[in-house]
Amino acid sequence: MKFKSALILFILIVNVSCMNESDYYNRGIEKSKLGDHQGAISDFSKAIALDKTFAEAYRRRGSEKAYVADYSEAIEDYSKAIELNPENSSSYYGRGLVKIDLANYQGAIQDFTKDIKLHPTSWPAYTDRALAKYYLKNYQGAIDDCTKAIEIHQYMAAEAYYNRALAKLKLGDKTGACFDLKKADEHNLIDGQRCRDTLEKYCK
Repeated sequence: MKFKSALILFILIVNVSCMNESDYYNRGIEKSKLGDHQGAISDFSKAIALDKTFAEAYRRRGSEKAYVADYSEAIEDYSKAIELNPENSSSYYGRGLVKIDLANYQGAIQDFTKDIKLHPTSWPAYTDRALAKYYLKNYQGAIDDCTKAIEIHQYMAAEAYYNRALAKLKLGDKTGACFDLKKADEHNLIDGQRCRDTLEKYCK
């Protein structure tokens, strides 16, 4: 029995020692899907330890760190991913989201703009850039970005309709805002209650 247990342990050690950076990376993705974000961070870190130029592992680790609210390190990972692969628009988008969480709205706008330059049909980048502009009280700019997001992908743009409605309310366009709120509700906004509460408040 002791020999059998020792053999199993030996096999496990050998299997782990044979893992390369791609194996750790792929396992990190699977852990992320299962909600094991710390485990994913650990595996992406192991992939990076084996290949310091693994840009996608830095990007993925940045995403996981953002999920667990480790924002400063998430920024570092996204920035490293961008340094290694400046043409990957997803890294700019991810870093932009973290900057919004940190209330660095101007920095977020710069990152979303870079994402859009590399990926002109990135409707999420337009939607989130609009949100950053809204926080900076650039309401017309927010409306313009939301409109572009809706033009690109109207059936996935519930947040764009909602954000555009908020900006229109700030500019006194209640009719336009109510139209957008109803559209957001029709498109099943993730936080549907938030949308319905705003409808009830302004569009009776």
